[in-house]
Amino acid sequence: MKKKEVFRLILLSLLSFFFTPNLQAQTLIELSVNAPDSYTAKLKLFKGKEMVLVDSCKGNDAGIYQFSLPKNAEQGLYRITIGKSNSLDLIVANESAIRFKTQIFAFEDSLKVIESEENKVYQSYLKLKRDTEQQFWLFESLIKYYKPSDLFYQTLINEQYSIKVKFYKEVEDLIKDKKQTFAYNYINLETKPLVLFEGDRCAANFKMADSWWNNVNLEDNRLLHTPDLLSKFWDYLELALCEDRYTMEEQDSILVQFISKVLEGFISDSIQAKFVKSLSMGFSQSDYFGVVNYLMAKYPDYTTEIADDPDLKARLLIEQNLMPGKRAYNFKIKPVEGKRLKLSDIKAKYTLLVFWSVWCPHCIDAMPKIDEVYNEFKADGFEVVAVNVDSETKPFTDFVKQYNLNWINMQVTSHSTDPITIRYNVDETPKMFLIDRDLNIVSRPQSFEQVQVTLNKLLK
Repeated sequence: MKKKEVFRLILLSLLSFFFTPNLQAQTLIELSVNAPDSYTAKLKLFKGKEMVLVDSCKGNDAGIYQFSLPKNAEQGLYRITIGKSNSLDLIVANESAIRFKTQIFAFEDSLKVIESEENKVYQSYLKLKRDTEQQFWLFESLIKYYKPSDLFYQTLINEQYSIKVKFYKEVEDLIKDKKQTFAYNYINLETKPLVLFEGDRCAANFKMADSWWNNVNLEDNRLLHTPDLLSKFWDYLELALCEDRYTMEEQDSILVQFISKVLEGFISDSIQAKFVKSLSMGFSQSDYFGVVNYLMAKYPDYTTEIADDPDLKARLLIEQNLMPGKRAYNFKIKPVEGKRLKLSDIKAKYTLLVFWSVWCPHCIDAMPKIDEVYNEFKADGFEVVAVNVDSETKPFTDFVKQYNLNWINMQVTSHSTDPITIRYNVDETPKMFLIDRDLNIVSRPQSFEQVQVTLNKLLK
């Protein structure tokens, strides 16, 4: 063979190597459905709890539906929907081919994974989850017919717990050798830790929080393409809210600790940004100012949406003068019954100033419970000044009589222009301030439990 021909063959081989499409770079998704009709199948990608349409297709004569994802396609959790009621959640993660087989009239029960190790694990987990939920539902339907004092009630509760333990053990066995898969990471994200507690719910919550993120790799951005990431984070923060143990200010501080433990740990920039943006929007309308200030100071690039909000800026400016340690605005009280007085005339050790409305469901629930706290502590030096902000008088007075609220009651019928509600920035109800006899703001409770906890620490 001449040198020129050899050179040409070598050149063609090199060109073929560099320019032939890499078939393995794509991901083929195939679903074989034993169905007499051809449906339209849609492939969607999870973006949090929302889904975006990626592709759609019709089945061929053999009932096979095929999708081809390009090399740069997002990985994570996808969903295939066929017709109106059939759907299949699947994992796309570093596999060139994913194949399923099922029957249209028993879509879920007859589903088989033909090719894909990721989805064999994930579909096995989903089956375990469905079976466990069904068993739980059966026991739940029985439990409601018995009282907690009944012996059989406790038997049913114990059986439910055994089912839960069995589920966690089976899931652990299923994924123990699958640590390199995305299925392992996602299943650990979706399942909550199993913690046995007796009596002390708050201690159990903190114990659960310590193991909440075990075996979850928050550096894996594929978790962004699942419906569970943000909800898992917010559920984690719920564990910090032990209202029967901590004051509002203590809770604020604990929440910062919980948040910083995650955000300042091993976490990708994208997931960190997602968490911070969700937190900042969620807490910006709350009274957890410690959390808001932490987020804005630590992550200014991710909190610009709230930092640049003029309404929030104005609110934070006003609230700075309403924090614990600040002096409360002294105003004239015009009670429904009794003589007029100033807030500073009240000689109680601590006074709860609560702004409320008859049309506020949380207020209607909270006021009788605050009355229980009032009756518990009034002999120890506790008073309540309840300021109603409704424009109508009769519903207010009827409610006071109905629940026999014998503390200091007054009404501000034009609260949007009244100096009292303006100075206390009453932008929501109920809004509460615990004040000492020197008019120093001691606490900003958000629930009757927090009022009770704070008074227990101050007066007992």
